Order: sequence, then C-alpha cells, then structure tokens
Amino acid sequence: MSGFSGLMSRSVAALALVALPVQAHAAELNASMALEAAIEVLLGDPYGTTIDEVRRNIKRQEKVGADDPDCDAPAWKFVVTVPASENNPDGINGYLCLSPKDGTLLRAGLPYLD
Repeated sequence: MSGFSGLMSRSVAALALVALPVQAHAAELNASMALEAAIEVLLGDPYGTTIDEVRRNIKRQEKVGADDPDCDAPAWKFVVTVPASENNPDGINGYLCLSPKDGTLLRAGLPYLD
C-alpha cells in the first residue's frame, strides 16, 4: 500500500506543478471580464445609465503594454465616446485604463472619474 500511496503523492505533486502556470495565467482578465469591469466603472451619468448604453459608448477595447502613452502600464484600454448632450454640449472623448489582473482603474482621460 505504501508504494501505491507514494506513487499517488508524486502524481498529485506533479499535477499540481503542471497546474501552476494555468492558475497564474487565469489571474488575468479576459476581454469579456475586462469589458464588464469597464462598464461597472462607467455606469451612470454621463457615460450611460444602462449597461447597453455604456457598451455603445465604448468604441474600442484593446490590451496595451507599458509603452502605451495613455495607460503607461500594461492594461486593458477602452476608448470612450459619449455624444453631445445638454450637460456636455461638446460630448466626451477619452480613454479608460484598467488593470489586466483585477480590473481596477489605473488611469482615466475622462471627466468625472477620479
């Protein structure tokens, strides 16, 4: 029994080592998760009062590196354009940079976001 038990322990340990890189990679947000995080940050006036409205105002999403001049760090970058309205007669054009690890706000070139 100890031979089988030892073999099982080594097998479990080997499987755990193989799974480590997958777990580390899983810590990064995929595009869909990053979009959800961006919508959560932007939801509300003036970026959109519904999820669909916010989604329509996000014009582009891309994963950028530290060389991106707006984000200045690896990030999920969202380009946001809000049409002109009574409160914003010129509309809004800017960007939002979120951490690729947890979706927290890194930088925003948008009004009303601190």
